[in-house]
Amino acid sequence: MLVKKFEAETIEKALSLVKESLGPDALVLSTQRKQSGRLIKRHFVEVTAAKNEKKAPEPPVDRYGFDSKTIEEVFPYRRFDLHALEQSEETERARQENENPPAEPQRNKRLGKFLGVHEIGKSEKKTNHVMSPKKGQSSNAYISRMVELGFLEETATQVARRLIFDYPRDQRQTAIGTARLMAKIIAPKLKTLDRDIFDFQPCWTAIGVAGAGKTSMTVKLGLYLRRMGTEVTLIGGDQRKLSGRRELASYAKLIGAQFSSKVVSHREGKIVQLIDSPGLVVGANNNLGELRDVCRGTNPVLVLDANMRLKEMMRIVEATATLSPSAVAFTRLDIAGQRGSIYDFLKETSLPLMGMSVSGSYRVPFKFFDVKELASFLVQDRTLV
Repeated sequence: MLVKKFEAETIEKALSLVKESLGPDALVLSTQRKQSGRLIKRHFVEVTAAKNEKKAPEPPVDRYGFDSKTIEEVFPYRRFDLHALEQSEETERARQENENPPAEPQRNKRLGKFLGVHEIGKSEKKTNHVMSPKKGQSSNAYISRMVELGFLEETATQVARRLIFDYPRDQRQTAIGTARLMAKIIAPKLKTLDRDIFDFQPCWTAIGVAGAGKTSMTVKLGLYLRRMGTEVTLIGGDQRKLSGRRELASYAKLIGAQFSSKVVSHREGKIVQLIDSPGLVVGANNNLGELRDVCRGTNPVLVLDANMRLKEMMRIVEATATLSPSAVAFTRLDIAGQRGSIYDFLKETSLPLMGMSVSGSYRVPFKFFDVKELASFLVQDRTLV
């Protein structure tokens, strides 16, 4: 409601001002006779009037809480009437129910079971935790589930919108179908390295903070290459940590690889060198100069603990920006409860994923992914083993 005061010499002039300013439908709240001035007094009339302002009509909202303006911003190439769309969906659903009424399950008297009732198999139980909204639910079910998996709420909202607006309802009725669509949506933002990279890049350096699992990943990569028939040299690049070099030398002997304390040039034969670098120090007193010497002429791989929060990961990426990491690898995936942060990290940094390590044991192999496998793994509740 708009309230204004008008002053005039007479009540007629004041009402004329009210009508001119607020229109003929204005409501007069009060009238008062007043005077101003000390020496020369001036008498006038003060009228307080009000006008009801009409609110602009709100854009129509569909059952999922999205208005026409939001849809046009997300999908500028689409133009349709939300109300008409909902009416058509309801009509089609009613027609299908009339034509194909649900059949009652037949009871097998001999076995005591119902035939025609779907039972979830072992393969489906693995992904049964991915929720699919039932009739009457909104996109909040999709968003809540993805947030539980560790995805940012912004990412979860974008994926939920794509699910609802880009794919028909029948493809989202089952948990497996929903997970497959989620993986399809997030896959374009992911990059992975092929296993053949070791044929073109023969020298790699594992960089990361202390305790991230650099040594474990180095040994696992060495074991993988040895099983592929490639000659491998494990290099202890941390000159300050004698125990670490002894440990790496023991692992090299165990997996049948060579060990060295510095990078060497091999003119003949194919030998892949894997370097275990000193732990990164994040902060003012960093050791980037030392790491830069170790990484010179090699391909740095940023090793991150999968249990880190996204902010911690981004701090480490900013600290290692001058080292120009070629890829990223994640460790300790066996105890990582929210793997959605891995997707948000890869999306934000555009770094390709070399692979993941499940546990610190060298017996558990290093896992490589293609893009489709990685996307499917990130949206489902299942382990790598």
